[in-house]
Amino acid sequence: MTHHYRVIVSASPKQITDRMGSWIEGTVEPLDPERCMVQFGGTSADDVAFWLGVLGADFEVVDSPELSAAVSRIAGRYARAVR
Repeated sequence: MTHHYRVIVSASPKQITDRMGSWIEGTVEPLDPERCMVQFGGTSADDVAFWLGVLGADFEVVDSPELSAAVSRIAGRYARAVR
């Protein structure tokens, strides 16, 4: 089953579509020249959190406590790796 999550990404729509290519299910909607709303689909929040990390841009989870928790877990893991 695919779950869908929405995030605001601090990058132009073109930057995100170029970066995403065909490797992830999602849509990109421009908000302004430097931000876009991205809807990602994935088998789990953890999978989508991973893909968000490789976009190379800051982002804000819009409406998913599950995705927020997954991002927090990954952030903690990376923070512990560089102590």
